[in-house]
Amino acid sequence: MNLIAHVFVFIVSPTPGSTYFEKVGKTIADVWVCHLPKIEAEAKARAYILEQSWIIQSDSDQVDILESEIHRYRLDAQASFRQAKEHGISAVFVSSPLADREDNTVEIHHMAPGLHRSDNTH
Repeated sequence: MNLIAHVFVFIVSPTPGSTYFEKVGKTIADVWVCHLPKIEAEAKARAYILEQSWIIQSDSDQVDILESEIHRYRLDAQASFRQAKEHGISAVFVSSPLADREDNTVEIHHMAPGLHRSDNTH
């Protein structure tokens, strides 16, 4: 059987309870879900975003990726697929700086301390 990862891409913003509130600008969340039908996978992805203290501003994209095709994707996508396969879900948050910068500096924030594996059953 060829495993499918449902990948949901959302535009999100941190809630006031998040450690990232008023610290990051536009954020894109890629949420990978395995082992569920698409409708249930989307519900789990949305619940996970909320559990991590983020609000979904809009849906951006959705794609299904087959395990037999994942080798054609970048290494970070392969890692997300493996994590979703093992834990049922994986998420990557990519944020821009809160304000426009004139020096084109890129800020990288490690988000691991605020993230945890979701135990929801959606």
